[in-house]
Order: sequence, then C-alpha cells, then structure tokens
Amino acid sequence: MPFSFSNGLINKDKSYKVIKQEYDRKVKEDLTKIAKWQVTTKARLVTTTHFHLYTIWQKNSAGYQLKRFEDYIDPYAKMNLIQWMIASFCTTGRIKYDKNPKGWESYEWITLR
Repeated sequence: MPFSFSNGLINKDKSYKVIKQEYDRKVKEDLTKIAKWQVTTKARLVTTTHFHLYTIWQKNSAGYQLKRFEDYIDPYAKMNLIQWMIASFCTTGRIKYDKNPKGWESYEWITLR
C-alpha cells in the first residue's frame, strides 16, 4: 500500500491517532485482498518488511499468518535514512528522523485452513 507525497500533505493536519486508525483500516482491506488473491492463484507470497509493520499485519490478519524466513530474501527492501524519511512523510505527514527500523526480515504468507 504505497502512498504518494500528496498523501503526506493531506495527513499533516490530522492527528496521529486518526492516521493510525485509517492506516489500520487500509491494512485490513489490503490483507483481505492479498488473502483472496493467494487462495485463487495458489501462489506463494513473500514479503520483506520491518518488525513494526509485521506486527501490524499479524494483528490485523484473519485466515493467514506470516512465517519468518531464515534467509533474508530481499536486501533492497531495507530503506536508508533518506528513503525512510520520505516514506514516513508520505504515510503520516510527518518526517521521522530517528525511527528508521533496523530489524528487517522476510516473511511468507501462510493461509490457515
């Protein structure tokens, strides 16, 4: 669920609580779409993300779980500080200098039966 720079301009006047509620709702919608896609295509779905986003996904998941890979699959997914500052602004309307995630891991989406 990538956001554009203009999304940051829209969100800069909203409270962080409102932004988080909207984000959680969008995550649930996206995770539902992912689950349906994975069931219909029977494809393996792998993602590389930071631990905080993993916990949000795991909390909002229904019908599937994320299993961590031992091997780090996508070394290009980890953002440097400038990329993180841009991504944080596009998501929340605030620039985060000090919260660049360190713990990036690769996960596979596992459908629960």
